[in-house]
Amino acid sequence: MTTRHVFFSFKNSSEAVNFVSYIQSKMRGKNINISVKGKKVKITLRASKQDLSLLMAMIKNEYKNWKLSTHGTKTGFYKHSIPRILHDAKLKTSIPINSIIDVLTLLGYPARIESGYIVTTMNFENVIKITEKISEKYRELLENAKYAPMARRLLAVVLSTFNWNDINQTTEKLINMDILSIDSRTSKITLSVAYEKALEKIKEMVKTHGNTRD
Repeated sequence: MTTRHVFFSFKNSSEAVNFVSYIQSKMRGKNINISVKGKKVKITLRASKQDLSLLMAMIKNEYKNWKLSTHGTKTGFYKHSIPRILHDAKLKTSIPINSIIDVLTLLGYPARIESGYIVTTMNFENVIKITEKISEKYRELLENAKYAPMARRLLAVVLSTFNWNDINQTTEKLINMDILSIDSRTSKITLSVAYEKALEKIKEMVKTHGNTRD
């Protein structure tokens, strides 16, 4: 067995404690010991040389992701690791990652996907809440065979943006807005316009009526 020490410095003791809580949740079951002294954190690793290299890489990667998600840039942007989002969120079912971008954009937060990260001005905790909401609504919509895939995706985005729960009422609203329609051949509910055009119409609705999120 080989022992290695890794040291991290933070702005203050509170930030150091927050990082320790985060890294403990990520490294559960690993042979590590963590100590905090003021704003400094010492992580002691014990493993074989091969495993030690893997542990070191994991810790450094988690530190990088934590810092990118916690410390916004001067322009107010965070970089949230997509694997970390999907790991931390309590998902009811898998979702299209772009749906997260759609909801953030509709809510007025600049957002884009960049090299495995969601770059946005919304903090990590709220991105997790939105991801969980999308997944919850997506799961409910999957249980109803009457929705075509893109209609299902749009509805999950709309329900999550406005924090609505009534799928049938929302469907009716979008049909009245000529965003959704009932296919006469299959009886499925489908998009009446291109997905991007549908998002533009929803964006106008957000501007006019606001949203009811907490």
